[in-house]
Amino acid sequence: MENSILVKDISKIYQHKQQNFYALNKVSFEIYPGEVHGFLGPNGAGKTTTMKIITGLTRANEGQIFLGDQNLYFHHDLISQKIGHLPEMVPLYTDMIVKDFLVFMAQIHHVKKTEMKKQVRMALKKVGIESLESRLIGNLSKGQKQRVGLASILVYNPPILILDEPTVGLDPQSIRQMREPFFTFII
Repeated sequence: MENSILVKDISKIYQHKQQNFYALNKVSFEIYPGEVHGFLGPNGAGKTTTMKIITGLTRANEGQIFLGDQNLYFHHDLISQKIGHLPEMVPLYTDMIVKDFLVFMAQIHHVKKTEMKKQVRMALKKVGIESLESRLIGNLSKGQKQRVGLASILVYNPPILILDEPTVGLDPQSIRQMREPFFTFII
């Protein structure tokens, strides 16, 4: 099924003091379009490692990942087209204006010029930061930066979102504000 994710027997092995350490050992699961999933577990359980493997930031030592019927190992280009990834530490250019940053993100993800303005408006609105569009990212609060990070993946409208602890370290009001856009995605 298009845009489904199949993780099949992935393992990630790190070496520490000449010994193998399994961060993941034969992990398998499948996610279908329209589903929302979360990883729960203690620190070091492999949650972030799994997300990094799915998003192509690191490679599994064993196993395969499919997006639809395409093996991501051989079709790495699909990751940037189909998957929006917000890591725990949001990568932002703090010397850029919010709107300019979103335009930049739309450009590198090949949003059509005719759609650019509409997509930037939509992303700003979805995460509730329209009033911040002319502000310097470096001058924003942590919660505002988190929302800019979320807008930066929504601007190119990927069918799959992978978010790694998007509300960690935020106050209760900012957590609610970060979660609000997702109620509009769930059908």
